[in-house]
Amino acid sequence: MYIKLKSAVSFVSLICLLPSLFFVCHAADIEDAELLFEKRQYAQARSEFEKFAKHGHAKAQYYLGIMYYQGKGGPADIYQAYAWFSLSDENGFRAAGEEIRRMRREIPSKRQAKEVAESLAQRYSNAALARKLYPDYDGSLGTMPPVSVKPLKAVPADSSGFVLLQGDINEQGQLFNVAVVQALPNNKFEKSAIEYALSQEYTPLIDNNELLINENVLVKVEFRAQSESKHRTYHKLLDTYHRSLLAKAENHDVEAQIALAQLMSSGIVKSHSSEVSAVPVYWYLQAAINGNASAKYQLSKHLELGVGCLANQQKATYWLEQSAYQGYPSAQFELTRQRLANKPSKRQLRKLVNTLEQLVEDDHKNAHQTLALIYATSKYDDFYFPFKAGLMAKDGLYEDPNNPDYHAILAASYLGQTSVDRAYEYFYLALNHAIERNVPLKPYVELANALEITLDTRGLELDEAAENELKNTQLVFTKKDLKPLSRPFPEYPVDAMRDAVEGWVRVNFTVNEEGKVEDVKIVSASPEQVFDESTRRAVAKWRYQPPKVNSQPTRIENVSVKLDFTIK
Repeated sequence: MYIKLKSAVSFVSLICLLPSLFFVCHAADIEDAELLFEKRQYAQARSEFEKFAKHGHAKAQYYLGIMYYQGKGGPADIYQAYAWFSLSDENGFRAAGEEIRRMRREIPSKRQAKEVAESLAQRYSNAALARKLYPDYDGSLGTMPPVSVKPLKAVPADSSGFVLLQGDINEQGQLFNVAVVQALPNNKFEKSAIEYALSQEYTPLIDNNELLINENVLVKVEFRAQSESKHRTYHKLLDTYHRSLLAKAENHDVEAQIALAQLMSSGIVKSHSSEVSAVPVYWYLQAAINGNASAKYQLSKHLELGVGCLANQQKATYWLEQSAYQGYPSAQFELTRQRLANKPSKRQLRKLVNTLEQLVEDDHKNAHQTLALIYATSKYDDFYFPFKAGLMAKDGLYEDPNNPDYHAILAASYLGQTSVDRAYEYFYLALNHAIERNVPLKPYVELANALEITLDTRGLELDEAAENELKNTQLVFTKKDLKPLSRPFPEYPVDAMRDAVEGWVRVNFTVNEEGKVEDVKIVSASPEQVFDESTRRAVAKWRYQPPKVNSQPTRIENVSVKLDFTIK
């Protein structure tokens, strides 16, 4: 079987990007906004309270009313103050009702006050927020699917208990970055639970045909006593623990709200109540209203998947954006991927790359892979760094030697450096390892297609599914098959080295029938006129194996190479 690979399109246009991403961190919770208020940083405090108030936070709505009433952080507005106090009162904040009763005699126009309050309620009342932002509960309990929660087989023990772990699952199906998030009883099973969880094999995450690290996965490890009396004792302890968390959660304790949602999501606590408070997505919503970024991310996942509520992509995207803007890495990366939908402008791509580079600095593995792909395939020279992409791919293969994505990225990076033989070698490795891991072959075929690589799949061990995926393709040689023999790198200009100037040059040339380089032309460069001359001199000395088509010597024109000049 052959694969026919057609037109040359930069692969970054296949993973394209829409609106730009620019993340700004906001106050993490209501206490941060209150602290700004206490420090008399009123303008910033008003801005932060407004964010919480618009999500339905009663205390923030009260504070916003105070600030409008007293003119702190902006102009005084008694009608806005009355409107926010009214919303806070509706949400059960007692002090807001007292303020309303006190200020009624001061309101110049009761009619105008009513109109402003009704206008605000149309946007930010509980009913309005339920329509726009809150989940629509569907009556299900909302246990998360195995992609997010991994329940393991119960472990026999001398007493019963549980440990809830959180960690990441790599592309090989191994758990890492493990931490204990809850345990009952405390300081008994944690070590055994971690050892047991690390010894298990997990299913790697394949999302939209892409092999990714599965982040923030909950792993449930339960221990089961053989004695029924001991097991009943544990259930009484669990019931007490559950009630304690519930009381704290109802009192706006964010940590308790998240802990309660995790217990429910993992199925450790099962409720037969029809109340929405028995559903984990409800508690993620409460923690999100309280400003918790991880809760906003989990809320977005529940809304996306329809777990414990009706699926709603618009609401899911809203909460994902809110989490990303607070700097939550998983949300930032996922939002980036969601916006890989249309061809980006150069300006849009620059902002996206900046976001990915920041995530990579923070050791985000999925961002590392995505950024390496952009460096290896971008149609914009400002982001096309095949040598750097190759180094990143080798870093990824050091951690996971059989990772098909990094093999494909390395193939693209070698192609960008006109090392065609190595490119073919690593594309075949990518396909083989994808087959081994049951990863769809489509993204690798699309990447090869975009780069005009022709692959002969007859040597691959394809099962029926893979055969069907690749059928109806033909072999057509279209790529310039150039095999470099000697390619000395240009000398770094003395002045540029002295002034620590870095940059790149895009050069086009022809390889004649003898494998010699002719017609060297500088197509573009940054900065201009700095590295051009040294590039011309070096490229003119390059030598290739004499190219042939159908065993006949031939000339290969319009060979394009980008050379990066960096000071190490």
